[in-house]
Parts: sequence; structure tokens; C-alpha cells
Amino acid sequence: MNTFLASMEIKHYFCKQKDNIAINVDKNYKHKNTDDMGKLIYFLCFILSVFPADVNENRRHIHVTRKGNKKSHRGDTVAKIWIEENGKKKIEVCWSELNAKDESAIIDVIDKNWDAINDMINKVFAGESVDIIKIRKK
Repeated sequence: MNTFLASMEIKHYFCKQKDNIAINVDKNYKHKNTDDMGKLIYFLCFILSVFPADVNENRRHIHVTRKGNKKSHRGDTVAKIWIEENGKKKIEVCWSELNAKDESAIIDVIDKNWDAINDMINKVFAGESVDIIKIRKK
């Protein structure tokens, strides 16, 4: 493990509160290991992330996994959601095992945080660390 990454404090990325979604960033969070690479958002019991290898994909997309599973990012993805097409915002579900309520809530989070998500994806693809945004419903 890269000891520089292990001890590196994350720069803080703040988003404004929108509608009934409160966005909290843990200011004391530090990378414990490289397993956090690519994680963008914690939302309820889900992790929204991107894989660094996705840089070669034609369309940007988000992988949705469930929290609490040590294998998240390795086969426990519950949805793949496209977030753009030809560089323009276009959010659509590629495939999903989510129920309609959870899927709709996740799409809403992606829509409201689209610019921040794209900035974070750019950083991940450049090998930079990002702040993981924590979102919870009020």
C-alpha cells in the first residue's frame, strides 16, 4: 500500500444543500487504504463509485454497490447508471437490481450532484484523491 495515500488527508469538497437532501462531508475522514479509490458518494446504504479502468469506456457511468460488504467493487454491484452521452448530461439506467424507490432516489442524487460527480470522476481518472460525499435523506 502506498504510505503517502494512507496518511494523506482529503481536501474537503462541499456541496450546497438541495431540496430535502442534506449533504455531509466528514472533515476528519482520511484514506485508510486504496480501497476507497473511486468511491464518490455514500447514500443511505449505497456506495456510488467509478472504477479507474472505466476511463476507457465510451460513456461515463456510476456503479452502485451496497454498503457493509467487504467485496463491494468486486462483484456486488447492484446497478450501473449512465450519467452522460457524448459529453452531455443524460442519466439512464444501464441495468439494475434495485427496487423502483431506491433507483429513483439514486438517480435524483446523481442528477442534483451531476457537476460535482463529474469533477470527482475527472480526479479519479487522473489518479487524484477525492472527498467522499455523504448524503442522507432528511
